[in-house]
Amino acid sequence: MRNQKGITLVALVITIIVLLILAGVSISLVLGNNGVLTQASQAVITNEKATIEQDMDMAFADANMDYTTRQAVGNLTASDSLATILLTKLSANASIGTISSPANNSGTVTATYTVTSSKRVYNVSIVTTGDTAGTVTVTPAP
Repeated sequence: MRNQKGITLVALVITIIVLLILAGVSISLVLGNNGVLTQASQAVITNEKATIEQDMDMAFADANMDYTTRQAVGNLTASDSLATILLTKLSANASIGTISSPANNSGTVTATYTVTSSKRVYNVSIVTTGDTAGTVTVTPAP
């Protein structure tokens, strides 16, 4: 009987237990709270927010260039300010999003956008006063 070759039942059970432990660790690394899938979805959100902020910065730069050009050429009217030009640029830029509540109170422009990107919705708030470049805030919509 000692010369028989084969695997024992104990060795088989130990092998199965080791494989189950490895499978459990792998699943927790992929699906856990700080797993690969969670980190990937957070990276997508961070990238989308950065893209929206970059679009807003480009709109600021475009408005600032338009304002400076009008000022240099002498075509700047009394109602033109960086804030009002920015509002016009943002309203015309369909790639940024849909403006929902512009307000112009004594040189201050507050524009709130809702931007849909990859099935996610972001609220973008822009505040600028007079001839001062404003701030952009991008937050995921609730």
